[in-house]
Order: sequence, then structure tokens, then C-alpha cells
Amino acid sequence: MSHLPRTIPTAALESLAAALAAAGLELGPIKPGTRVTRTVQHGGACWELTYMGARWGWRLIGPGVERGIGVLDVEEAAERITAPLATEAPARTVHVRIGTHRTAYHPDSACPALNGKPETYRGQEVMPEHQAQARGLALCGQCDALLTTVPTTYAGVPVPALVRGAWTTPLGDGWRLGVRSTLAAS
Repeated sequence: MSHLPRTIPTAALESLAAALAAAGLELGPIKPGTRVTRTVQHGGACWELTYMGARWGWRLIGPGVERGIGVLDVEEAAERITAPLATEAPARTVHVRIGTHRTAYHPDSACPALNGKPETYRGQEVMPEHQAQARGLALCGQCDALLTTVPTTYAGVPVPALVRGAWTTPLGDGWRLGVRSTLAAS
């Protein structure tokens, strides 16, 4: 049994359309399979506005708001739709042993502590660093020592975090070769 209204009152629909038009947006059609959800297109993204009733207002769903938020004022809904999206930096991925000794995470897959004893080693799993920390894992001591010995600049060029994490791997070697080649050519 649904507790949503069966229809959107004309006054609520007109005030929503007016607020969206003032923000330069156009109210789209009813979402297929629903009676009280309208769509709005903005910046290549589709937003959904579901009418929850006169007392509760609208539920807004869109990029960055996947579970929906309640908005009482239709002007607030228009502001949220037209607001620029916050861009997040991608999470750094780390390597974690699959086996009995899961106490640390490793930014570099070539860490000798990651491979360990064959009887307890069942491979590696890759996950975002914040997930590894949430599971109670800490940065590997050997990796930490390696990361602190990696310079922040190489031949006057700042070293990116990705390269610092893979300083002793072919990625680090290639990056250093590229820097030296570029400096020699200039």
C-alpha cells in the first residue's frame, strides 16, 4: 500500500514549473511507471522530483543525491539542481593480502611483505585506501619506510603521488626516464 499521493495538485505543479523556469530549467514529463514523479534535465544529468504531499514537499534525486533528499521549497530544489557538482579525487587503491595475516595494506604491489609465506598467501585483493583503513588495516611498515625515502621532487620536477607509491616499480622507472629525457631535450 503506497502512502504517496495519487496525483500532483495543479497548484504544486505550477509553482514547481515556475520555480524551475526562473532558474532556466524545464519541467520534464512524468517518469514512466509513476504518477507523482517528474523529471528535469540539467547539464546532461537527469533529476527526479517526487511529490510527497503538501506537508512534506518534494523528494529530489540526482547526481550526488542517489537516495533522495526532501525539499519543502521548490526554489531550493531548483538551486540544488543548478548547483555545480562537487568533483572528488579518485580514491587511491591499495593491495591487501588474502589469507590469515591481514593486518596491513600496501600501496605498492611489489612490496616483499605483501607476498609473504606461500602457505598463508592466497593472492591479493585491491580496494580503495579508505576501505582498508575502515577494516582496521594500517599502512605496511616497509611501504611506509619506502614512501618516506621517496623524494617529493626529482630533478626539480614534483613527483606525483601515484609515482611516489610505485617508485621502485617499472612505472617509477619510466617516469624518471621520461623526466630525464624531457630535461635533456630542452
